[in-house]
Amino acid sequence: MHASTVNEITGPRRTVRSAVCVVLAIGAIASASPAVPVAANGGTTAYRPLAPCRLMDTRQSPGKPDPGWTTTLAVRGRCGVAADATAVAVTVTVTQADGAMLSLGADGNLALFTSQGVHVIVDVSGEFYPTSSATSGRYFPLTPFRHIDTRTTATPLSPNGTRNIPLPANVPADATAMAVMLTITDAPTAGFVTAYPTGTDQPFTSALNTDKAHQIRTATQIVPATPTRILDTRNGNEIYPGGAMLAETSGVTGVNAQAVAANVTVTQSGPAGWVTAWAAMTAQPATPAVSSDNRGMTVANLNLISISSSGITVASTSGTHAIVDIIGWFTGTPVATTTGPPTNSGPAYVQPVGGPIAVVGDSLTYGSAAQTARALRSNGWGPICVDGASSRTVKFGTSSIPDGLDAAYRIRVSSPVWNNPAITWVVALGTNDVGFSAGNAARSDQYVAEMRAAIGPNPTSWLNVRTGRGDWQHQEAMFNQSIARSGADAIDWHNKMSNSWLAGDRVHLSAAGYQARADMLAGSVPG
Repeated sequence: MHASTVNEITGPRRTVRSAVCVVLAIGAIASASPAVPVAANGGTTAYRPLAPCRLMDTRQSPGKPDPGWTTTLAVRGRCGVAADATAVAVTVTVTQADGAMLSLGADGNLALFTSQGVHVIVDVSGEFYPTSSATSGRYFPLTPFRHIDTRTTATPLSPNGTRNIPLPANVPADATAMAVMLTITDAPTAGFVTAYPTGTDQPFTSALNTDKAHQIRTATQIVPATPTRILDTRNGNEIYPGGAMLAETSGVTGVNAQAVAANVTVTQSGPAGWVTAWAAMTAQPATPAVSSDNRGMTVANLNLISISSSGITVASTSGTHAIVDIIGWFTGTPVATTTGPPTNSGPAYVQPVGGPIAVVGDSLTYGSAAQTARALRSNGWGPICVDGASSRTVKFGTSSIPDGLDAAYRIRVSSPVWNNPAITWVVALGTNDVGFSAGNAARSDQYVAEMRAAIGPNPTSWLNVRTGRGDWQHQEAMFNQSIARSGADAIDWHNKMSNSWLAGDRVHLSAAGYQARADMLAGSVPG
């Protein structure tokens, strides 16, 4: 069972709950001071780029994995990986590519696990080998800068086209590789981008994937270490639009580090925008660390980030929760700080005018809990309680899946705030009840009446039912008629839902669908 409760009682705080490895082989990366990447076991290593090469493609063999699939992938001795390699730079692709720098086991292998039944592709683009004093293969950080942007020149890359990208002026001619962030935007269809050394054969590997038109996808190169989480804003306030937060790194890297390899994730994102990460208390660069192209998204990207003695700063253009996981670091001297600490000022608190409101629903409410709380707050409601659970029905609950009747009771007794006639209630149940009612009008009327009785005389709205399942249409119509007869204010999801918002099972929703459902609910409750 999955359950999500958003319960905002008092105060201005917004309460919500609910990459890819592109190693362009050319030579080292430039900066003022040398650094040696530190392996996960504490020994120093140097990086060596390899021609991109595919290690695994389950579409070819052994076939699509089952959920919970685990396997061992042999790496050393394949695709040019040396026998003494301690880690590899790989791109792992499921629906979209993501980069990783992974330490190899003592046997030279990687272990792979997937929680869902999906195809998996693994491409290797570089290796780390042990060295006590690296000359080649050192990492030299630069202040991030934009080298190429085809939007400014109106010269997009054509389908199946190639383009040579010149070496930046501040990268030395003897460099063997560059750490770059590769971003694609306004792609006309699903597809992929490959990046490889000029003058060599194009590899049969992808650096970046899109699975539909107009997505934004970003890719970077990283280095290995034991993953450690240094920031997770879901434990408190999000990064507000235009705001920034400090993330301390010394607890992971110690004091003799000049850069980290970190996975930067946005989740429960606001409108389209991006997050930037850079050395704390220094000038903010103009380049993003990870981008999102819609509300409610979760997108991760791997970055090499210079650090200062205060760690790194993480900023957002449009508001989002952010997670930062360090997976490696480079020895050297931290960047000197030049500015004051960042600020993260939330929106001005507006005293709620709509009054308290409670929402009880099923997995569709669970999936849109954070978005619903935000939308209700923006419309002047508060305090706010949003309670969603997977597989929830009006009645017939279990010990692990409380039904709607029990959920209403638990909310009412949880605090005096929720046990008074001033509470406005929204019920978003029925999708799982149509099977129990089997199109029987009297049975549907009974379910709706019992839910109304559990709530009491309070003002009540009911988000009616619609899915993309053609075989459920009769039962859905019958249940919606029962809602209309009950006297509750019907929120007309049935007629306003777009089929483009549906997920593959034709019942649950895409990120855009969950946001639309939240907006419709918040905008339709009588104030």
